[in-house]
Amino acid sequence: MQDFRSQQDPSHIPYKDLQNWSHKRIKLSKEPVINKKKRYENQNKWLRLGDKLLKDLVKFIDFSNISLKWSMYKVIMHIIGFFFKIHNRIKLVGKENIPKNGAIFIANHQGAQDPIILLSAFKKPVSIFTDVGNGFIADFLENTFGFVCRRGINHVMIEKMIRTILLKNCYFAIWPEGHPPTEDGSKVGYGFSGIAKVYATINSKKNILPIVPVIFQGAESYWWGTRRKAKQIKLTICRPYYLPREWLKPPKNGGKSPRELINFIMENIANRFGQKNLITNRLLEKRRTARGKPW
Repeated sequence: MQDFRSQQDPSHIPYKDLQNWSHKRIKLSKEPVINKKKRYENQNKWLRLGDKLLKDLVKFIDFSNISLKWSMYKVIMHIIGFFFKIHNRIKLVGKENIPKNGAIFIANHQGAQDPIILLSAFKKPVSIFTDVGNGFIADFLENTFGFVCRRGINHVMIEKMIRTILLKNCYFAIWPEGHPPTEDGSKVGYGFSGIAKVYATINSKKNILPIVPVIFQGAESYWWGTRRKAKQIKLTICRPYYLPREWLKPPKNGGKSPRELINFIMENIANRFGQKNLITNRLLEKRRTARGKPW
């Protein structure tokens, strides 16, 4: 799907007829240049250095050339994938379960490198919801490759995810836990409910994009701030499924809340580990007390 007007005018709401009671479609305002400049300057020195290096690279490469852009993407992902293949004997199972017309991949979170592991394993372009800083690098990935960077309040992030899926890339991946709930990555915790609202909005008229669970095993080798002994990483792509359409109605009409939807989705993943109940997600509990603040 493409809507070139919406790409040029952020205040335009693309596919406005796709609505769900859990998320009101909103206009997105353009960020003032002075705000963007402050955001870049408030990063640590290493991220600012990364921004500078990327800016210099962009001067020599025409990323508006679609063919060149995605050729470079595939080369980089093959190189990274080769590293994980040698270092972690990475294994991808169930690739035949990937739908041909797009999907919302929902995965358990084990380590800091989960997003790059998934991207390098797939090779093909997949948009993701991720935290990659707050500067030029984040903006570049968002504008060039359709990443959705964790910045802004929740309804803005939800609207950005919806537009990314509808306009840029119908393959989208997210780790709803936001951070591994346990240091050994062995348990699945409660997830943020934003992706349930995204799913309900995109599929509000009819079933368009299914949920595809992605099971990470062994990726805890790359836990935040801790170096661990390398082990085999296994990614299992499970069969796609749609939530019952009755569930997308308001609770007063027999439907389910976004919290109930995401709990069902995460329990589906947890059950594949033999885990009966989701565990407490400290990050989620912390964010619940910071309503209206950035994600």
